[in-house]
Amino acid sequence: MKKLQEELLSGNYDFIDLGCSSGGSIKYSMKTFGAERGIGIDIDPKKVQKAKQLGFAAEIGDVTKLGRLKNQVNFVTMSHFLEHLPSSVMAKKCIYSAIGAAREFVFIQQPYFDADGYLFRQGLKLYWSNWSGHPNQMTSLEFHNILY
Repeated sequence: MKKLQEELLSGNYDFIDLGCSSGGSIKYSMKTFGAERGIGIDIDPKKVQKAKQLGFAAEIGDVTKLGRLKNQVNFVTMSHFLEHLPSSVMAKKCIYSAIGAAREFVFIQQPYFDADGYLFRQGLKLYWSNWSGHPNQMTSLEFHNILY
């Protein structure tokens, strides 16, 4: 964690990608937001190694324990990350860490869980709705309540 903190405080990065997996979301953020240098953080050493092999800056770390970073980067991304956390309480902690670290904005994308109840009653579901790897199926209302 010490090496990660040093990297994040170095000032060498335009953005931080929380839950970077194998680097696809770092690449997406660079292309979409015109950033030149991002650092990804993921808890899975194999995924971090893959991101590094693809030429991305990435470090192993538990993003739920980052603490407060103040205006370290232009923006922070969380792409298909929050649904993998154990709870919306942890999601809130990560979102507020991201807000503190970003000078300009925080970009979040995740699966849509709002219609699950209705769809299940109709005998339908969205592809990702019952994945065991998605313990935090936050709805739009829950996300709204975190921010307000």
